[in-house]
Amino acid sequence: MMAKIFTLLFILAGLGLLVLGVVRYREGKASNSWTEVPAKVESADMGRTKNKTAGSRYHAHVTYTYEVQGVSYTSRRVGLAGQESGSENHAQSLLKQYPVGSTVKAYYDPTRPEKAVLIRGVGSSVWTVFVVGLVFLGMGGYLTLRGLTRLFAGAKASPARAS
Repeated sequence: MMAKIFTLLFILAGLGLLVLGVVRYREGKASNSWTEVPAKVESADMGRTKNKTAGSRYHAHVTYTYEVQGVSYTSRRVGLAGQESGSENHAQSLLKQYPVGSTVKAYYDPTRPEKAVLIRGVGSSVWTVFVVGLVFLGMGGYLTLRGLTRLFAGAKASPARAS
């Protein structure tokens, strides 16, 4: 019974990660056609999250303002698909590109001007999500096949009962 639960969890986690990867990929691709607008960097700092298994991940937190058709907006999104996090060096290099008080290029979604990024496109973390999703799905498939093989092997080994 426990093996079935683990198999199901692997399959569901794999499918969930693949769906998340597709959503992030599409959003990142769509951002390539977003409208460019000048933005003023209001603040920039580095954040860090700790994870017991993955270690520390660093995030460039950049707050910037921009204007679309006379309406002022504020955003904190550096990128859509993982461009804003990773190693400490990566976060530091991003922060150097966006010094406080500077005017930079931002890109906003023309259908939702409140949604903007500083970096367009698909980041490398999308591919990581896909790979991990495939690994989980593959493990779930392997466990399913192993369970079916044992089931059929057990059925062949059992002698048929006479009625």
